Amino acid sequence: MIDYLIVGHVAKDVTPDGFRLGGTVSYAGLTALRLGARVGIVTATGPDVDVAARLSEADVRVVKSPETTTFENRYGPDGRRTQRLLARARPIGIADIPSDWRRAPIVHLAPLAGEFGPELLLHFADAGVVALTPQGWMRTWDRNGVVDPTDPPPLSPAARKRLDVVVVSDADFGYRWDVIERYARGYRLAIVTRGEHGARLYADSRAVDFPAYRSAVVDPTGAGDVFAAAFLLRLTETRDCHEAVDFANCAASLSIEGIGTSSLPDLAAILARRSRR
Repeated sequence: MIDYLIVGHVAKDVTPDGFRLGGTVSYAGLTALRLGARVGIVTATGPDVDVAARLSEADVRVVKSPETTTFENRYGPDGRRTQRLLARARPIGIADIPSDWRRAPIVHLAPLAGEFGPELLLHFADAGVVALTPQGWMRTWDRNGVVDPTDPPPLSPAARKRLDVVVVSDADFGYRWDVIERYARGYRLAIVTRGEHGARLYADSRAVDFPAYRSAVVDPTGAGDVFAAAFLLRLTETRDCHEAVDFANCAASLSIEGIGTSSLPDLAAILARRSRR
C-alpha cells in the first residue's frame, strides 16, 4: 500500500543545458520519497521520458502518450517566471488510477496542463487527506505556447466538500491579491506560497503569515511543489497546520539551493535548518 498518491503530468523543463524532469509530480513525488513516504505516481508521458527509471523508488503508472508535456521557464531579476508550453501529453482519467490507490492516506491531485478536471475529486471518498495544487487549471496558452494566468474553474459542492487542502502560489494568480483572498477563503484549509515572502495560511476564517527561511537561491523551480509535499506529510503526522507550514517553508528554502531536484531535502536537513533559526 502507498502512503502518498500524486496524479498529474510530469514535465520536460527546457534549460540552457537541455532538458530536465520537472512538474509537480516530479518535485513533490521526490520530496515525499526523501521524507520517507511510500509514493504512487499516475502520470502520462511520451516515449522520450522513462519516469519509472527517473523515479525508481516510487510505484509509477504511466498513460502512454505521443509526447511529454514540455515547458520553457525563464525567471526575471525579481524571480517572476515567464513560461511557454511546448508540448502536451494525453489526459489522465480515473480508470488510470488503481482502485486501491484511491484510498491512500494522502491524495495529491496535481494538474499541470489541464490533464484532468475537477470531477476527478469525486472518486476519492475513502482517501485520507485529499489535496489539490490547481496550477494546471490556472493556465491558458496562445498559439506560441506563451502561458498566462487565468482563474481556476468553479468546483461543484460535492467536489469542494471532498477537498481538504488547497496549495497555490501568488504567481498562479498573477499576484492579484483581491482574487487570491476570495479564492483561499472559500476552502477549509488553503495555503498561498509567496516565494521570498514565505507563505500565508487560511484556516478557521483567519489568515496567518509565515516568513520564509533564508536561503542562497540557485533555482526556484519546483519550490511550491516541494512545499506542498512537505506540508501534507507534516500535517498528516502532526495534525498541526501551523507546524506544517513552517516545516514546508523550510523544506522549500533548501530545495532552491541547487539546480532542479538536486537539493531536495531529507528530514535531517529540514530539522537542522529549523534548529538554527
